[in-house]
Amino acid sequence: MDSTPPALPPRPRRPGTRRPGADAHRSEATRLLCLGAHLNAAFRRRVVEELLDHPERPVAPSLGVDVLPVLAHALRARAREVRTGLLLLALWPVLVLVDHAGWQIAVRSGTYWPSALRLGMWSAYYALVCLGLWAARTLTAAPGTRRGPDGRRLRRARFWTLLARLNHVLYWVAALGWLPVHVVAGVPLPAWLPWLGGWEVPLLVLPAVDTWFGDPPAEAPLLGAPEWWLPEWAPAALVPPAALLLCTLWQRGQLLGTLRYELSREAFPLLPRRMPDVGPAHRRTVAAINREQHSPLTSYDPFRPFAGAGRLHEPWSFAVELRRRKPGGSGGRLTSRQVVDLIRPQLERLARESAATSRDRLKDLELQECVFLPAGDRRDGADHSPDAIAEQVAEAVDEGAETRRYFLRVRIGAWDEQLVITVLVRIHTQGGMLVLEVVPHVLPPIREDFRTADALLAADAGTGGPREALAFLAAAPAAGAEA
Repeated sequence: MDSTPPALPPRPRRPGTRRPGADAHRSEATRLLCLGAHLNAAFRRRVVEELLDHPERPVAPSLGVDVLPVLAHALRARAREVRTGLLLLALWPVLVLVDHAGWQIAVRSGTYWPSALRLGMWSAYYALVCLGLWAARTLTAAPGTRRGPDGRRLRRARFWTLLARLNHVLYWVAALGWLPVHVVAGVPLPAWLPWLGGWEVPLLVLPAVDTWFGDPPAEAPLLGAPEWWLPEWAPAALVPPAALLLCTLWQRGQLLGTLRYELSREAFPLLPRRMPDVGPAHRRTVAAINREQHSPLTSYDPFRPFAGAGRLHEPWSFAVELRRRKPGGSGGRLTSRQVVDLIRPQLERLARESAATSRDRLKDLELQECVFLPAGDRRDGADHSPDAIAEQVAEAVDEGAETRRYFLRVRIGAWDEQLVITVLVRIHTQGGMLVLEVVPHVLPPIREDFRTADALLAADAGTGGPREALAFLAAAPAAGAEA
């Protein structure tokens, strides 16, 4: 049976008249941002903070993207992260209880007391490994680490990374070092080999315990294998890594299932629009985002009036003096609406001709008459109904005010909406002058690590085998501590 998803059927549309935001939830830019919400914890937290944690703040216009699916996947990834964290939080006390039970069994069976104590501390040892690897990863990923003053931050991060990895390797030396020698060859290990684990606490505590409780018995000589080093005790060292590995494998399986079957390039356009699963406290906020992100009415910050449009690129303007007609001339006063009605048909004709004669990106040109309103104290102060929007546009186009501003927004999306060019055009006729303002903005492509996620997933799916298993085993402690 062919598992290839069917191709997306063509959607008829009229060039130059596409409704802004109509297909934004299926755009490649939206898909990549959803991928980023699962792969980047900092981006995920920022999405939730900007969209949900400030219900009083209107959202900026979403040009070429739909932020609600991005928010939905960010909340979904955060919920998975919380579940994994709670599972790991409940797991560590269980591991401590298992170690305690093993220590009690060892003591009751006559094992030397300090050796039994060390046997019952494997979970503590592995917790140090996890915390060390997590701290090294955090230091390496900290802002400015790779560009710190004279490389001190980078050297410090490398030092801690080396120390944490060495600690991880020595744990496995202490846990599995008996296999090739003690079991296969039948040769007892030297006493110093298991102590290579570098566990600072036992090395400091056990000599004092020996002093308090007497010398170690003859069964644990300095030049022979310690009593706790016997093969029957070795599985105790494997319990913490195995438990943590199962938890992280479960988390990884859920993540890969989402990335490969919901956010793949083939499946994403075919799936229905995903909405955030929120409680009653945030439903009004989600409804407001859905209403505002593609609305012609935009609430703006006076210090950042065009937030969301990208980088400002060489704005320009010019003014022309208007002269009165000679006596007896026909026609009335020139208005801003008349100028807009002259410009808009030319742009629509340009889009139609491009669609008919070539595959130029101008065929996807979007036009929208927008009104920028100053942000008020209440988010729901603006009425976004069609009649209210039409009234706002009709009043603002000839107003020429400094607070309520009319713009003709011209938008072109390229590279599957990853590169967006927006030109805001404002015309007003006041004081005997015709003033034309043109404010171009460029929204750059999605960040590179989001764009390369598909290639990394394909490469990860194609490797497999022992190499991938070992790599995941090495990364599991840091991932578990981070969760």
